[in-house]
Amino acid sequence: ASHPMKTAGMEEVEKFPWPDPNEPSRFEGLREKARQLFEQTDYALVAEGTTGVGAFDMSWHLRGMENIFLDMMIHPDFTEALFQRLTDYYVAVYRNYMQAIGEYIQMVIYYEDLSGQDGPLISPALYRKFIKPCHRRIFKAIKDHTAAKLCVHTCGSAYAFLGDYVELGVDVLNPVQITARDMEPHRLKQKYGPALSFHGAIDTQKFLPRATPAEVKEEVRRMMGILG
Repeated sequence: ASHPMKTAGMEEVEKFPWPDPNEPSRFEGLREKARQLFEQTDYALVAEGTTGVGAFDMSWHLRGMENIFLDMMIHPDFTEALFQRLTDYYVAVYRNYMQAIGEYIQMVIYYEDLSGQDGPLISPALYRKFIKPCHRRIFKAIKDHTAAKLCVHTCGSAYAFLGDYVELGVDVLNPVQITARDMEPHRLKQKYGPALSFHGAIDTQKFLPRATPAEVKEEVRRMMGILG
């Protein structure tokens, strides 16, 4: 009905009823299910985390998007405390999750939308100050417990953050929204092809809803030729 931390102050960050990341029921049966799929199917196994959206997305769900943007500018101490508390939770969840299934999976997807279609929602400087430290800790918690590839889902014009992602050990970018600003496939491949794999890259807004099956096949082949 509303953002539960919309009016919260510093002291409420600790008082907030955070969920328990070590609750056993979150992970019960996952290891057995992953092992069964690994041993009895020929599919690659992709883990989509038990956290839903990432730390930045969760911050504005809790605070409201306008509030979290203002927080970064005028309440930096509160913002850092909130992100620290969120990251503590995410690190514990992913540690437990990867300890359960990490040896059986081939890719992990972490969801975090930092951009709109016309550019980043926040400046790269604010990302590096508040959010990148969260990503560094969360991604390390994942990679410490699995050899699986790390895929980050970022819609829109993600180009401004790709260098940071590579530095943090991200292996795969999804969904590759090629109609967004700075996201031309040839540019992505030339700049980041040696470091990133591109997972997606078919326009779902204008092309896919109107294309014929033959046109879809041709577009998939075209994208594989550029980004594969």
